Amino acid sequence: MTALEVLNKKEWHYTIVENAIIDDTEHFDKVFDKLVYIVLCRFANRESSAAHPSVSKIARMCGCADNTVRESLKRLEKMGLIKIQERKNGQVQQSNLYFLLDIPWLGTSPHEGGTSPGEGGVPHHMKGPPSHGEPELNKKNKKHINYTSVFESFWSIYPRKIGKKEAFKNWNTRLKEKVSPDTLILAATNYAKLCKERGTSSDYIMHPSTFLGPNEKYVDYISPPEPSETPKPSGSKESDEDDFLTKYGYRR
Repeated sequence: MTALEVLNKKEWHYTIVENAIIDDTEHFDKVFDKLVYIVLCRFANRESSAAHPSVSKIARMCGCADNTVRESLKRLEKMGLIKIQERKNGQVQQSNLYFLLDIPWLGTSPHEGGTSPGEGGVPHHMKGPPSHGEPELNKKNKKHINYTSVFESFWSIYPRKIGKKEAFKNWNTRLKEKVSPDTLILAATNYAKLCKERGTSSDYIMHPSTFLGPNEKYVDYISPPEPSETPKPSGSKESDEDDFLTKYGYRR
């Protein structure tokens, strides 16, 4: 029997495209829009998630006309998938920069925190190797979030670590509304204690962005919840969690 040869994919040149793009059947109205996006992924810089192939190069790779590419790029920007930045050298127009943004319909992201097209999105960094033959772009384009030490204190206490970027955004919104950081940390402490006492599985613990969100779920936990006057009947874990959700209004 002939020995099987193992293929070493590490030696292949490849482009990473998120499954949310490939699998999507709702958001792409025109057939070339998805293909243009995939070509941008092929040229995207790993650090900045920016690409700058010319329109004519994209058209050649997609097998379509330049105007078709231009219209697709406009639609992709309107969808919130890319941000287009013009580049000029003096009066000479150069190829545009195309920043690949978080996919808006992913919800909380990466890729946890989806963003709406109006917010412009945030570049993501899962686009594979830098393009072959394309120069590296300035790393200043990479967006970095500086979390405050007070928020980090809240984060260390909160019982579910997910969606940190969106949680920090809601945290800052509450501070602008004159909510004290100490109040938010106290609420998180009480909530974490209650979850621990109940043995709540992580699937039933609110996202921190929900806890800090506009519905102000944190208000319910500024003071520790009073214990029930009558003991709860023992039951399955699932029934206990259902009762827990009903009593305290938790939603994932």
